[in-house]
Amino acid sequence: MSAALKTAGTLAPTTCRRLTMIGAGRMAEALINGIISKEALPADQVVVYDINAKVSANISKKYGCVASNSMLDAITDSDVVILAVKPNNVTDVGKVIASALSPKTTVVSVMAGVNMNTLSTTLNHRRIVRAMSNTPAFISQGMTVWTGSQECTQENKDTVQQFFAAVGEEIYVSEEKYLDMATAISGSGPAYVMLMMEALTDSGVHLGFPRDVAKKLAQQTLLGTTMYSINSDEIHLAKLRNDVTSPGGTTATALYELEAGGFRTVMSKAVWAAYRRALELGGSDSNVGPGRSHG
Repeated sequence: MSAALKTAGTLAPTTCRRLTMIGAGRMAEALINGIISKEALPADQVVVYDINAKVSANISKKYGCVASNSMLDAITDSDVVILAVKPNNVTDVGKVIASALSPKTTVVSVMAGVNMNTLSTTLNHRRIVRAMSNTPAFISQGMTVWTGSQECTQENKDTVQQFFAAVGEEIYVSEEKYLDMATAISGSGPAYVMLMMEALTDSGVHLGFPRDVAKKLAQQTLLGTTMYSINSDEIHLAKLRNDVTSPGGTTATALYELEAGGFRTVMSKAVWAAYRRALELGGSDSNVGPGRSHG
């Protein structure tokens, strides 16, 4: 399979006539920017509300969308409402909009740890999409995993798919359980990659490189290797790793130290820990995974 970095371009227009964004933080801004710049929806059909009116006004000025000072006014006649508030604020939002939501409105949540049952109960609403994106969405290189309730029509799903495609790659999953798994891999994953990049940069400085040079070497190596793996027809990454590992060479020596230090095990433990925390945030049983027992 061949692929490349997602580049600028337009998407097919959706059937959505009005989109409302509740919350105007970084993820909300990434979505607004992507949706408008990729022409999935005209700017005057995108409404943004934030509890801080100055924030929504700035977003409106920057992207040409409509700022609303009322959450109720913002959702009126909206085909899609995206909830991009902090998870602990979902109850307060529900108290305001639950009685005003049209049954035909698709409510999309990009909040971490808030499951669909909680959303449905809090909002007294059935047509719900839950999604987990990540920070590279800010440069249209995000990875969004999402699912929808049974009440979502194919048209609803097609519209939401276009919105998420505006900020990178998207994958639809048939079961909500995969959202918490995705949180542990792609949702939290950028932090793991940043830590590795930081460690590689610091190692370069330790060797004697100026920090800016070491940082450039680390960044481009991670970027290039990622694109190399994406564009390769090889299914298993181990084959690509073996291709650059000469017997008795520098790479083999370095890999030995990483394996001896438990690199794979530590990464697996980190992912499982993130997954368990995601389950806890959603009120689910987190007693899962290696070394855990339900007995």
